Amino acid sequence: MDNVWNYKQPLIDSASFEKFEQQYNVRIPEELKTFVVEHNEASPEKDAFDSESGEHLFSDVLRFDSGETRKVTAYDAMEEIQNKELIPFAKDPFGNYICLSLKDGTVRFWDHEDHETGTTAMAGRNLQDFIESLHE
Repeated sequence: MDNVWNYKQPLIDSASFEKFEQQYNVRIPEELKTFVVEHNEASPEKDAFDSESGEHLFSDVLRFDSGETRKVTAYDAMEEIQNKELIPFAKDPFGNYICLSLKDGTVRFWDHEDHETGTTAMAGRNLQDFIESLHE
């Protein structure tokens, strides 16, 4: 059964990804852009996932619109992570981020308590694998 995604919001700015890429000098893979457009700010009903460091919860997809002040955005996450090899695209309820690695295409769990070491835990071989692995 497919996962149900609730509370989706449209991107406000059609140039959101281009602005993000220019600001951080990164290239967002098309697969991630498509996922964000289809699930912007949405929360999955099957919201648990596993990583090398244990089980976690998927809260919602980050907004890529610049100038957003009501919610945590991908811009806020990039400033916190400080790693241009990771594109944060979602968060958990505890201040941690779910990121796509630009280095190898894996999905990584970034724990804010481990941010000084720069270590992340693999949560999926790729974006599709990660999304398909979400469970109750």
